Amino acid sequence: MERHNSKLKTHNSKLITIGIVAAVGVAILGALLFFLRGKDAREGFQFGETRDLNSVRNLVANPMLVSHVAGERPASWEISGTVTVDDSLEGAPLYARIRPGSKMSSSAIAVRPSEIYRYSMYTFNGHPDNQSNAPKANSEARARLLWLDQALEVVTWNDTTWPVEDSALHSTRAFHSGAFTAPVGAVRLRLEVWNTGQGDVWVRSPKVSLDGVYVEQHPNGTQGSIAFSFDWESAMGGAIHSKGMVAHDPQAAEQHGIQMREGADWLEELFAKHDIKATFYGTGYNLLDGNEQRRTFSGDPIYEWAGPEFGWEADYWLAHKWYSDDPYATYESEPAWYFGDQTRSLLGAGHEIAPHTFGHLYVRGSNPQELAADMDEWLVAAKEAGVPPPTTFAFPWRSSNSLTQEYYDVLRERGIRAVTRIYEGNMRDLYTLSATCVMTGGKCISTGIAVMPDFLLGVPSVNAGEEAAGSIISREKGLDVISETLARRGTTSFWQHPEQLAPKPEFEGVREAWEEVVATAAQERDNGRLWIAPVGDIVAYQRDVMRVEVSLDKDLFSGWKLHVLNYTNKELSGVTLTMPGDISRASSSDVEVLTVNHPDEKTTRVSASTGQVFPSRQLVLAKLKPGVTTIEVEWAAGQEPSR
Repeated sequence: MERHNSKLKTHNSKLITIGIVAAVGVAILGALLFFLRGKDAREGFQFGETRDLNSVRNLVANPMLVSHVAGERPASWEISGTVTVDDSLEGAPLYARIRPGSKMSSSAIAVRPSEIYRYSMYTFNGHPDNQSNAPKANSEARARLLWLDQALEVVTWNDTTWPVEDSALHSTRAFHSGAFTAPVGAVRLRLEVWNTGQGDVWVRSPKVSLDGVYVEQHPNGTQGSIAFSFDWESAMGGAIHSKGMVAHDPQAAEQHGIQMREGADWLEELFAKHDIKATFYGTGYNLLDGNEQRRTFSGDPIYEWAGPEFGWEADYWLAHKWYSDDPYATYESEPAWYFGDQTRSLLGAGHEIAPHTFGHLYVRGSNPQELAADMDEWLVAAKEAGVPPPTTFAFPWRSSNSLTQEYYDVLRERGIRAVTRIYEGNMRDLYTLSATCVMTGGKCISTGIAVMPDFLLGVPSVNAGEEAAGSIISREKGLDVISETLARRGTTSFWQHPEQLAPKPEFEGVREAWEEVVATAAQERDNGRLWIAPVGDIVAYQRDVMRVEVSLDKDLFSGWKLHVLNYTNKELSGVTLTMPGDISRASSSDVEVLTVNHPDEKTTRVSASTGQVFPSRQLVLAKLKPGVTTIEVEWAAGQEPSR
């Protein structure tokens, strides 16, 4: 009996041992499978982050780090210190070589508070295609997500720092990523890549993407927005009030007025040819058919700021009324002074007419009361001329520096939501629709009024004065601006005085520059990549689309659904959604859903509702009504979101 029990105990002991071994084996196998699954997931994530580097999901401009000039900085990136594009190995990918203490900063990316944004990149301490065994200095990289407010002031930032090693291309050690939530008040993001070590750092394939559905800033699948606008003045504008006029000369002012007319006529024909609508910023006499009644405006003022203290060559206007050269006639007899007929023609062609002040005010020299009186005169004359209530404004002489909030309150109270021709020193970004700001307590605080950046295409007027400090560009640079706008998903504008486009031999070069830039922009529009519209339309769309929110949910029984919330009180056209993966079907009973496809590198096409093209990464909502809209979606194979 004892022997039997002994055998039984031995047998049970063996079973227990076998069980333990088996359990350990299962645990090890499970851990191994978990590790392998995790490794696969990590590698799959890494692949997913870089496989569509050039797709619309990557919000970074120029992620391939292409340089316009071999060996120089990558295009679309701001550089501090020394950063060059390393293209030493023919046929190899491009890398940004960042020297110690240097950094590269991406263009501004539109973001929304509380949403999660993810960055990724490869970093090396030597050219990854030409690694040597030679010892290298300690290398360290830092990724900074710099969160900016409407005025492009820093709200806060998130940093990640890591040692940079010798690594094979695409290895896990070379790949770095992180995700952060946009803080309250953030509307823009810049990705900064720093070299904080002692050796060089090579960077490849930078990317920023949203963990979710990205609402694009531009409609109908376009990648950028451009406006054409003009400071358009009769003789009773900057011509008669020229800061550079040594002797008072009404005849010279008349000549400028006629050239303004001729240039505006030429522009109307040019834009009709390309079906483009532009913005004409006019002074008050542009709205008048004449002044035979001898009306006075703004109290028939003498402005104490119109003298040498603020840049006038002579002191004539310190002793003469601002409108004293009015010929008190009509546009038929004095076409240089009154442009009411041309205003009607431009309006009939669909162009935006907006204020450049009534009397071409030097705003920073005036006071808020003078600005209010002047703007009220403009609005009265505009209403009489049938001009719709304006929403945008151009500063004469770029005279926006040193303004206080009271000046912007005057504009806002009169319906102005965006300004342009701001002082060059106040311009934060030439490709971003940001906000003007005023200094308060040592910090630049947003006024709530947007600023449209601008480039002066061609040469400035002889009466330019302070605005000559603006971004003056040639034809070649103008073409680059179009490319940069598309690369950055940006917004900007081109401008000029129409008098510089009058049909005179001395202006032939400027006209040729405008013809080529306008034709190129129109071609990009026809390719589906660029939106061209008046300043007011672009500003209104970008303001409204920021009030569209999207959530993506998976229902156990009915599958994936998009819920689009339009918090405005109006229907929005062409709202474009970039999805986190390719979709194979999208349908809704609430809205007409279109898809975006790219037949080639230079073309974007929006489908017809009856001929949607799948798979697609972007959806366009033809007419998004206020409130909630629901869209059912199905994902292409392997594209269903995992996070």
